[in-house]
Amino acid sequence: MKILDIAKIGWRNLFRSSNKRRSFYTLVSIAVSIGCSCFFLFYREGVVQVTQLNQIVYESGVNYVENKDFERLSMNNPLYLRIENTQSVVDFVKSLDKGLEVYPRNVYGARYYREDTSRLLFVNVMGINLEKELPYLMLDDLRGRAPQNDKEIIISGKVASLYNLKVGDKMTLMTKTMRQTSNAKTFTIVGVARYPSANGDQNVIMSYEASVSLAKLDGAMRIIVYRGDPRERRMFGQESLKKAFVQKGGNNETLKNLVMKSINDTTYAQMMSVSGKVFFIISIVFVLLGSTVIANTSMMSVFEREREIGTLKALGYFSAEIKRMFFFENLFLGLLGASVGILLVSLIAYLLKDSGLNVSFLTQSGKSPIPMGENVYIRFSLWRALVMFFVTIAVNLGVSYIPVRKVTKLLPVVAMKSR
Repeated sequence: MKILDIAKIGWRNLFRSSNKRRSFYTLVSIAVSIGCSCFFLFYREGVVQVTQLNQIVYESGVNYVENKDFERLSMNNPLYLRIENTQSVVDFVKSLDKGLEVYPRNVYGARYYREDTSRLLFVNVMGINLEKELPYLMLDDLRGRAPQNDKEIIISGKVASLYNLKVGDKMTLMTKTMRQTSNAKTFTIVGVARYPSANGDQNVIMSYEASVSLAKLDGAMRIIVYRGDPRERRMFGQESLKKAFVQKGGNNETLKNLVMKSINDTTYAQMMSVSGKVFFIISIVFVLLGSTVIANTSMMSVFEREREIGTLKALGYFSAEIKRMFFFENLFLGLLGASVGILLVSLIAYLLKDSGLNVSFLTQSGKSPIPMGENVYIRFSLWRALVMFFVTIAVNLGVSYIPVRKVTKLLPVVAMKSR
């Protein structure tokens, strides 16, 4: 019998009155398992995109330059490991690629002194190029205005609510300086902003020059490198830029204690790599759980049809043809179930692409290890959907083959005696 004829029989068998219920249950189990699997993978894709964007904008840029010992000692806030001759380094990095935006940046811890409580409360100082970088920070609901001099700052809405501060109030910040002494300065709050990232909840934004003065630095802690607007997440050329920095700067005395890194070298990137493996394992678990239902349904279907199989063998059908008939039945079920599951979860991803899922319960403490915002967006990933599609079909065919193989080995007389 031709393959096409066997395929047609397999398709018709799905809709036989005695087989409709089993086909429906199998289809639903496949759709649910692949739907849950894809949802987890699409959710992880959204987390990666949000994390990556926040990492680029608030932390590292696409590439960044810092002292080679800074990361190892970062827990001690080592301001003495600054980048000397900052402007020379900025000019050198710009010379590597004309399409780069390069800015010095300072990020370090400070304490906010309140006279009414005599307490020192922790904040995070972020000194940036206000004119160029402030539009990139994606500040939501900015009340007030941007700083216009070195005595003005923007604070986060979280800091404002915690410490009962508002636009126009004074804020005295104290920090350890480059030479391990202490220094304090009083600033005027001119803006209160809500950050899209929980990592910004403790931030106090000021001009780069103001951050240098507060910590008595003679250079930047880090030089941030963008490729155009960082919100567009242009990720190409990271590794080649690192190589160019090493090759062209090898004999440059100014660069001898410095290293260029990319966003892929950060702790967040490593966490995302691990999370990808974890989410994929979870997705496979969902597929395997669904396969138990498929296996059970297939066994019931095959063993209840032993008499039919015996009749077919008595009429001259070969075991291979019967196996192919069941193969096509399960193939069609897998194709239909996987398609329905992916279409449904893709529709959910489309509906949530703008509003996202609110995960503020994970980030409201401001201590999230991942720089996520209140909303995480489900992002459709074609290649992940295709991987899960073919994995699901392969598992479905694999678990259904065993009972079919067992029954087709029976003699026609023995099979026809079954009820």
